[in-house]
Amino acid sequence: MKDGENRFAAVFEQSPCTAVHPSDVAPVLLALDAKVRTVHPGGETSLALADLYRPPEEARRTETVLDPGHLITSIEIPASADESKMTYLKAMDRKIWAFALVGVAVVLRFAGTVVEDAHVVLSGVSNIPVRSGAAEETLRGRALDDRSIEDAARAAFATAAPLRQNGYKLTLGVNLLRRALENLKQD
Repeated sequence: MKDGENRFAAVFEQSPCTAVHPSDVAPVLLALDAKVRTVHPGGETSLALADLYRPPEEARRTETVLDPGHLITSIEIPASADESKMTYLKAMDRKIWAFALVGVAVVLRFAGTVVEDAHVVLSGVSNIPVRSGAAEETLRGRALDDRSIEDAARAAFATAAPLRQNGYKLTLGVNLLRRALENLKQD
């Protein structure tokens, strides 16, 4: 609720709904460019996970593009390049069985010491997992160093619009993404 208790609500406004997507798996699969196969009365479909999720709208209160009668039957994850590094971190209130207050899934592909491609997906901050194009663009073509890490972490949350009680998610998210990138730098 935008005006009520909103400590756990979304900080990216994409929909009239402020609930956050609770999955830890979905952001990781999105960062890995996974696809889903569905069966439905008309046959089978393959769909990129990036195209599966859609923020709810007033007239359509679901978080996916799937119509009634569609069933996900499998998930396909492409092989990662040898030059890739990946991680998922989340911050939560409790140690186990808790949804992410903020989560970050990061997949980086390197050409030597330079980030050739980057996938940065945020969770716990919107009603669907959010790819951060700003963070990805900030990292591409640069060495993973203190400056690029700081720039990417800040870029990921630059357009966030926190509510009255959830501004802490911005600081938490910036710090969590910074830590994820630092971990990948050290691997």
